[in-house]
Amino acid sequence: MKNTRKKITIILGTAREGRQSIKPFEYLYELLSKKDDIEIKKIDVKDFNLNKTIAPWTQSKENEEFKAIVKNCEAFILVVPEYNHSFPGELKLLLDQALKEYKNKPVIVTGVSAGGFGGVRAVESLIPMLSAVGLKYIPHPLYFSNVEETFKLNKKELDDKYQDKINKSVDELLKAI
Repeated sequence: MKNTRKKITIILGTAREGRQSIKPFEYLYELLSKKDDIEIKKIDVKDFNLNKTIAPWTQSKENEEFKAIVKNCEAFILVVPEYNHSFPGELKLLLDQALKEYKNKPVIVTGVSAGGFGGVRAVESLIPMLSAVGLKYIPHPLYFSNVEETFKLNKKELDDKYQDKINKSVDELLKAI
C-alpha cells in the first residue's frame, strides 16, 4: 500500500536562550502528529549550530544534511519569533543553505511574540525571502501573541483558541502540495 501521508517539516527558527517559541512549536507538532494524513518532522535551528552563511552551491556536512531534509519533505511550517521587528538571523542562515530543493514547495509561517501582535512583522519581513529562495508562501499564517500568558492556558483552552485556525492553515498547506 502506497503511503499517502504528506511529509511536512516544522522548523523552529530560533536558538535564543529562554526562547518562548518552543511552546507553539511543540504544540503544533503534537497536534499535527495526531493527523492521519500527515507525516511530521521536527527541525530545531539550534541543532545546526550555524555561525556562518553556507551558500547552497557549496558542499558541507551541515548543508548536505539540511538539503536532504528539504528534498524529502513536501511542505514546511516555520515557527518564527519576532525579534526587533524581524525574524532571527539563524533562521536565515539555515534557509540559505538550500535553493533548488525548495522549488515550489509550500510554506506557512507561524509568528510568535511576547506582545499583542503575534509576530506579524516577522512574518511580513520573511515573505520576500521565502519567495526569493523558491518556496511558495501560503497566505494563511498563524499567530501566537502574548506567548507566555497564552501557554499558561490548559490544553483544552489552547485547543479551543487555536485548533480551528491551525486546521484551516494546515488544510491550505495540504491543498498546495
